[in-house]
Amino acid sequence: MKQTILAVDDSKAIRFLLQTIFAKKYEVITAADASSATYWLSRKNFPDLIISETNLPDVDEWEFISNLKNSFL
Repeated sequence: MKQTILAVDDSKAIRFLLQTIFAKKYEVITAADASSATYWLSRKNFPDLIISETNLPDVDEWEFISNLKNSFL
């Protein structure tokens, strides 16, 4: 079973690039914003790695990190 990477970035090109680079060895889940990523995590999905830009369009980066912490508790 492949390990999972969650890539969160509002740039479609960056998400595509990350998907392309990691797809051979990892299952890559992409999200365009923090809301989409948080929803995916709330469905009891637990990635092995999260790659995220710090300047997300829909939430402050510290709020997103707090949401991530709460998703894993």
